Amino acid sequence: LAVRQPNADPKVLDLFSVTSLAGSVLTGPLVEPISDLPSKIEDVLIEKGELPVLVDDHEILSGNALLDAVEATAFALSTDHEVGPGDRVAVLAEPGNDVLVGILAIWRLGATFVPVGADWPQQRIAFVLADCGAKAVLAPDDWQAGPGITCTVLKARRQSGNVTRVSSVMPDI
Repeated sequence: LAVRQPNADPKVLDLFSVTSLAGSVLTGPLVEPISDLPSKIEDVLIEKGELPVLVDDHEILSGNALLDAVEATAFALSTDHEVGPGDRVAVLAEPGNDVLVGILAIWRLGATFVPVGADWPQQRIAFVLADCGAKAVLAPDDWQAGPGITCTVLKARRQSGNVTRVSSVMPDI
């Protein structure tokens, strides 16, 4: 809880004003990460089955369809591109279902998701990828890696039946 007075009632604090946050101290108990979050999400998706769980401008995914897409993406990332625990993988995509599929697949492998804005300048993207030590960036088919992108660019396309194809493109260095 970001407060100047650790014993103050958080319900009456204005936590989101600049003056309230200036000089604030982050206090509170250390929260342990949920190590089995991917399995908890999988349980929910299995429970939902054919019910819709994710909607964007292009499609509606049921629990089963989302789980299939996540499994296919994770399989491709791990077997074809050797992504595993501790690796950092960036996801560059417009907001939509593909972003969540990528995030869940990366988490499923024990890797770390690195958000990258599709509208960012290439120089910023290159800096973030290098700074975090990204092993790869998961990007749409139409994205072209610019100068300074030195990690593997994985082009992902989900097609009918939620079959995921992930191909590797090495950028020009």
